[in-house]
Amino acid sequence: MQDHLPPLLALVFSYALAFGIQNKVPFLYRFERLHGFLSCTYCVGFHTGWMTWLLSWGLTGKLPVEGWHIIPSVLVWALTSSAFCYAFDALVKYLEVNAVLDDEGLGEDDDE
Repeated sequence: MQDHLPPLLALVFSYALAFGIQNKVPFLYRFERLHGFLSCTYCVGFHTGWMTWLLSWGLTGKLPVEGWHIIPSVLVWALTSSAFCYAFDALVKYLEVNAVLDDEGLGEDDDE
């Protein structure tokens, strides 16, 4: 993946795909079976990981590895993406909650 797309950029792209699928594609919520999947950032991040791997390969026309090593490469990238998406989403949610508390003055102690 390093010869194709910088790894950090690929992970951020993968998170952007996961966020878009979870929050910006409302027609997916019409399907009852997708509710559990769409609520799991780890699960969506796994699938956006292999999608990012395929997009990187499709855009450059080069495979990052040859032969049977493709399967572990895709699997490792998908798992890395799922962990990154989960951790980054948790960080974003934490920051959103604390920013709201600070804006409303709820995060401060009143010692008056």
